[in-house]
Amino acid sequence: MSDQSLTREEAINLYGTEAATGWGRTEADANFKPVGSGGGDYGLSSFDPSSIPVSQPTYVASTINVDDYISAIVDTLPAAPDKYTEANPFYFDEQAANEVATAEFSPYYNELLQDYLGDVKLTADKNKGDATRILADLDKQKELFFQNNAQEFDKTIRGIKEGYSGKGLYFSGENTRTQEEAGLTNTNKLEGYLNTYNTNRGGTMATNEYQQTQARIMSEQKARDIAREKQTAILGGVNTQKDEAIDEYLYGMKTYYKNPDWKSVDPTKLSVANETGDTTQQQGVSY
Repeated sequence: MSDQSLTREEAINLYGTEAATGWGRTEADANFKPVGSGGGDYGLSSFDPSSIPVSQPTYVASTINVDDYISAIVDTLPAAPDKYTEANPFYFDEQAANEVATAEFSPYYNELLQDYLGDVKLTADKNKGDATRILADLDKQKELFFQNNAQEFDKTIRGIKEGYSGKGLYFSGENTRTQEEAGLTNTNKLEGYLNTYNTNRGGTMATNEYQQTQARIMSEQKARDIAREKQTAILGGVNTQKDEAIDEYLYGMKTYYKNPDWKSVDPTKLSVANETGDTTQQQGVSY
């Protein structure tokens, strides 16, 4: 058969497929299996995936030492910082902070106490002065009373004597009994007055003593309460200073660990910037 183009019938007869139609015989033989040559694949050429060339990596044993390679990489990185708390331990001077807080709060609380004690003393002195005047008035009234009473008693006795004398009974027993009765009446009058006088005097002195004791107790209680308030304020001031020192210390620590160039950081002369502006503070803050 010539190498002319195959008709459809020829393609089917020779190769079992019309796909070879229009092909030359030589070309068709090269691409299709003739009928009867075996395989049952209807003349189709088979595809072998393994025939596709695949590029495979070529393993070449490395001549680089792994440890040296790691070391070379590490040398290009920043050196790890020392542990911050070891390189820059936190320090807080409790005594100095206490002195600062004491100097800040003592004047205020001392002034409160002095004002209170001044008012209490003013009241106590007034009460004592009032008691002194009352006692002086009582003594003066007593003195006047005894003077007037003595004059009145003498007048009474003279009247009794003159009355009995006019009757011719001057030396009578009746005259004597009447004078004795007048003396007894006067004695009872004096005792009643002295009883009232002593009661008033004792009450005045007791009231003054109570008021003075009350003033002393109130002063002691106020002094104790203000001392407690002052101590609480001082402790609060110390704690505030400590909190501030801790905040500064932690801010320094944060800055220290965020610094990309650890080798350039001197933890004892670390500059930090706070929220309100730049401040340079030495870490390990102390008060």
